[in-house]
Amino acid sequence: GGAGSTLKNMVGGFGLALVAAKALTEGIQFLNNSFEEFEQSEKAINSLKLSLSNFGKQKYLADLTKQAGDLAKSIGYLDNDDIVKAQNKLVTFGKLSINQIKALTPVIVDYAAKTEKSIDAATDAIIVGLEGSGREFKKLGVSFADGKTTAENYKTVMTDVFGKVKGAAEDFGNTMEGQSAKTTQALKDLE
Repeated sequence: GGAGSTLKNMVGGFGLALVAAKALTEGIQFLNNSFEEFEQSEKAINSLKLSLSNFGKQKYLADLTKQAGDLAKSIGYLDNDDIVKAQNKLVTFGKLSINQIKALTPVIVDYAAKTEKSIDAATDAIIVGLEGSGREFKKLGVSFADGKTTAENYKTVMTDVFGKVKGAAEDFGNTMEGQSAKTTQALKDLE
């Protein structure tokens, strides 16, 4: 058995080396993904910070990023970076108070779930609605009257639109697709 056991030991050692190499590759990939996720988060937060400071509202950064994190965690399938980007768009819109931005953020999340849009596209649609163009919302049975102010349109979004979409994100999270998205996001969050 001398040559046979030597060959067996070599094959066993080679197998161990392959397993170790695979583990190392997986570990490096995990670190790369972690770094990318961190970089995306930093970029989104820095962009929000810049926008807030342009409007003299940088003191609200922690408040908004906390809301984004809490909302992403409670829903489970969204990346908080996407929510921060939505908040940033609302800030740069320039016609909303911080309280209005905080109130609109969950509306955007529910609207995105209800209409199967990305958070980014849902934010754009809500901003267009705030500007008075309600074409997008006719599918929900909500109409915007011409010549209304941003404040009046905000009220329509918060009452009529939110009334039609409230709870949609949570409902989506309970579907098979939503559960799958939650798992995917949980893995991303681990990175």
